[in-house]
Amino acid sequence: EAVVPVLREGELIAAVFVGAPSQGYFDLSAVRWLRRLGQSIARAARSAELARGLLRADRLAQIGTLSAGIVH
Repeated sequence: EAVVPVLREGELIAAVFVGAPSQGYFDLSAVRWLRRLGQSIARAARSAELARGLLRADRLAQIGTLSAGIVH
């Protein structure tokens, strides 16, 4: 078994638990793949966070435009 850390700016944001491989150990190739998996998950989480922020900013801008139209 293995635990793959998902890090953002050195901070643990998640962990992926992986069952034991059939041969009983992880070879170097598997360890590298698991490391890349953790990095990919961290990038995906960051992208989702940025997208959520952009959507929120867009909604606030639309509310501002709507409010300005009502006032004038």
